[in-house]
Amino acid sequence: MAQQPILIACALKKECARLCQRFSADSAEAQTRQIGPLRFRHTGMGPDRAAERLAEIVREENPRRLIFTGTAGGLDPSLEMGQVILPRAWILEDGSRFDNGALGFPAKLPGDPLLQVELGLTVRRPVLRPSARRRLHRDTGAAICDMESAAVLRTAARLSVPALALKVVSDTGSSGIADFWKHFDANLEHLSQALENLLADLA
Repeated sequence: MAQQPILIACALKKECARLCQRFSADSAEAQTRQIGPLRFRHTGMGPDRAAERLAEIVREENPRRLIFTGTAGGLDPSLEMGQVILPRAWILEDGSRFDNGALGFPAKLPGDPLLQVELGLTVRRPVLRPSARRRLHRDTGAAICDMESAAVLRTAARLSVPALALKVVSDTGSSGIADFWKHFDANLEHLSQALENLLADLA
């Protein structure tokens, strides 16, 4: 009987393609072979679309674990671009909270190069203005924001798939969309390193 895969999902197709390319390299194959097959899929952007697409992917792939990852915007002014962030929970704008991580993940995740924070926030629209980012950080306590993770964790829980969502800071209040693309490759490299450590702990 074939082993159930670990599903690595991202919102953006380009994020997914870059991670798939990295883990298809010879250096990564020897490591990932020990934990079984990996599947790389993208969900599209936004909480509703990502949740709906994830449900379809789970039915197609029947994964034993889900790692949802990719890029996120920094809300906490102390965060720096390229840091890989692991919130203890993700929340929606209405305050609904979804714990990050479940059975099937190590009790202690690798701390390097992950930065563990209390909260990540999932929003419906991009948060671009520095003042809006500071306000969200102050009002919610969230360190980063994206448009998918909390909805993905909610769907994974409904489908009984152990799930974890970690993100790399791709833009901050002092950077713009040009910097997002300028530093995209470097940020995905940081994220790949963190994923390699996490997958090694799952072996």
